Amino acid sequence: MENVHITDAKHIKRAAQVLRVLGHPIRFAIVNLLETGTFAVNEIQANIPLNVIQPIISQQLKLLSEHGVVRCKKKGTFCYYSLAPNFPVGILDCVRQCKALK
Repeated sequence: MENVHITDAKHIKRAAQVLRVLGHPIRFAIVNLLETGTFAVNEIQANIPLNVIQPIISQQLKLLSEHGVVRCKKKGTFCYYSLAPNFPVGILDCVRQCKALK
């Protein structure tokens, strides 16, 4: 992967915004799960390794959606969430490497 120095202020601000959104444990767990597929809220709740109630999951999904990280596709009364098509999934690999840091 090529190192690219970002010189555009708008790009820097957007990157910081995405990192800030992912900086919450629940939101990171949601995005980490959504990398593997599309899920309804109840499925997200059942599959993330945190004990979080459904309304909190919904609040976090709303925030992720507002920041363009996830998208929702309605099917009947359910909303199925997936990562936005332009979400840079490589960022998840970078963050996963943090467990090696002390």
